[in-house]
Amino acid sequence: MISVIIPSYNSYKTIPRTIDSLLSQPEAYVQEIIVVDSSDDEKTAEYLRSCRSERLRTVFLGQKTMPAIGRNIGAKEAKGQILAFIDSDAYAADDWAEQILKVNEKGCRAAGGSISLPPEQENKGLALVQYFLQFNEFSPYGLGRVADFAPSCNLFCERSLFEAVGGFPEIRASEDVLFGLAVNRREAFLFEPVIRVFHIFAESSSRFFSNQRMLGEYILIYRRMHFKKSIYSGIIPLFLLPGFTAVKFYKICKRVFQTYPKPMIISFLKTLPLFLAGLFFWAWGFAGACFKPNPPDVK
Repeated sequence: MISVIIPSYNSYKTIPRTIDSLLSQPEAYVQEIIVVDSSDDEKTAEYLRSCRSERLRTVFLGQKTMPAIGRNIGAKEAKGQILAFIDSDAYAADDWAEQILKVNEKGCRAAGGSISLPPEQENKGLALVQYFLQFNEFSPYGLGRVADFAPSCNLFCERSLFEAVGGFPEIRASEDVLFGLAVNRREAFLFEPVIRVFHIFAESSSRFFSNQRMLGEYILIYRRMHFKKSIYSGIIPLFLLPGFTAVKFYKICKRVFQTYPKPMIISFLKTLPLFLAGLFFWAWGFAGACFKPNPPDVK
């Protein structure tokens, strides 16, 4: 009933956990697991070739490919009527597929689920800060709701609707935002926290800071693509950046203090200096995008 699609690049350290969690889902729920791999490290391909399951197949692309393209390729290869997406650095809760089907049976054609930290990273500063910066509004502590989008590491969409909106825009980041907004023009896109995955974060400060810069850059790019307003052109957004950054900080703090349990609030306060450093790099990426045209992958 469900085809699960996983884009992969040099993911040999984390993807075994992803696949194990999916093979643990009842076969009656998960029809197939499709990995679209563009690795160049040999170890990932070696692991994927060693996997033995009739439900698992791998599409090897032979060159590094952005995740959005990988997801779209996987969707074309899929046989199921429900397409579910998870990333190679995430793993599914035991009832993940069951909850997807329950939500779909209620008439929901597309939804995203909640993101949790793996137990072993719950007390690690770099993992916590990335969680607060990137997934604060998709925690398992809030209520289900209509949402603009959900992270592409945990969402599902009926095949017919996915094809109707043209799949994921093929850009390096913020493709999940644009996808959710496109779905919302046709159907209500929901956030359902009962559909849960655990995201494994890289514990490298250099990767953390560079990723925040990229995310900041693509926030402006997606706004240019979606809103098509002069306010987002040229260096005009640079003058609005202090306001954007302040609003982002306020919204994250509000969500954490209103919906998170006390231990997570304490963790947020303890990691606040590192959080602010990450926010600075996010703003740096946003500012840099003001001075250059959209990258070639943006149409």
